[in-house]
Amino acid sequence: MSNLLDELLVLLKNKKVIGCLIAILIAIITMNLFIAVYRGTIREQQIESVAKTTYKNKQFKSIQEDELTKLMTSKEQVIIGIVDPVDNKGFNDIKKMFNEKSTIEGLPKTVYIYQPIYDSSKVIKNLGIKDKNTFIVVENGKELGRYSFNQLEGGYEEVINEVNQIIHPKIERKKPIRKQEEAPKTDNQEGVPSEDGTTSSGDVTHTSEVFFE
Repeated sequence: MSNLLDELLVLLKNKKVIGCLIAILIAIITMNLFIAVYRGTIREQQIESVAKTTYKNKQFKSIQEDELTKLMTSKEQVIIGIVDPVDNKGFNDIKKMFNEKSTIEGLPKTVYIYQPIYDSSKVIKNLGIKDKNTFIVVENGKELGRYSFNQLEGGYEEVINEVNQIIHPKIERKKPIRKQEEAPKTDNQEGVPSEDGTTSSGDVTHTSEVFFE
């Protein structure tokens, strides 16, 4: 043990060794200071980069986190897409939609797109986002519905169809049921059915009416 201490003391007396240790220590401190000072700047640059993202199809507009928060309380009906391009199997289909040259029917004039950055997990958590792609319909400050997916089976048309289903839910049509309404018959006269479904009984004609249930 004493031999190890003696060797350590000898090394410490060596100016070159001391210089190397000091240099390493300074490098570590400098790196930590750089990260602490410029972390906010790096984040702002990332946000600015995402905010400046443009799409060939002008129906889609990139937004920042504060705009997302405001839109989630919008009184007017809006569609918000939250798309994380990292490891996103459905992103190629989404990009095709973003870059369509012509206006996409079935979508409003503007669809807002938010791309999460590395430290936006709080926002995503608050919205309950679990998939890589989520399209949310908001109206009167409330969420009408959402469509979430990691991969598309039917191309971007699938997104359009699902969003429209949220906006215009399909109402099941009522089935027509034909019911016979009988009228009193005159004495000693029987009704004779005709080809059009009516029956005649003297001066009284019995018709079947259609009711919806």
